[in-house]
Formats: sequence, structure tokens, C-alpha cells
Amino acid sequence: MVTPTKGIDTVIELFGGMSARDLELRSTIICLYKNYLQNNWEIDSDEIASDVMELKPYFSKQEILNAYEQLDKMSIFTRIEG
Repeated sequence: MVTPTKGIDTVIELFGGMSARDLELRSTIICLYKNYLQNNWEIDSDEIASDVMELKPYFSKQEILNAYEQLDKMSIFTRIEG
């Protein structure tokens, strides 16, 4: 079981060095990813990138895909699914 303090420490460790803009992008990707899971839609990084661009057009597709890849490498999506 993860204690609240351990959970907070993990979030700070993973995201503490990011700017507000970085956090905005990543939180949007995570919310969309969760939405795809809840609806049993096929999860595709390009589809999620398109959805992010529709919601937040000031992020480039490459910037979104880079953030998606970073979240994947951080095992964020595995944590959401688990």
C-alpha cells in the first residue's frame, strides 16, 4: 500500500522539476489517456496528440509526442492502468 506521503514524494520526484507549461501538457495527456481507457478506445499516441492539439493548439504535435513518450518511459500509463 502506498502511503499519502510516499505518493506525494513520488509525484514530486517525477514532476517537481517541470514548468507549469510542462505540467499542463502532461496532465492533459494523462486525462485523455484515462478517457480512452474508460471508453475502451484503442490508445494511439497520434490520436491523443490530435486531441491535445484540438484542446490546446499552442502545443505542437512534436512537443505533445515527446511528452507522451516521456510519460510512457516514466511508466505513468502503466500506473494508470494498474
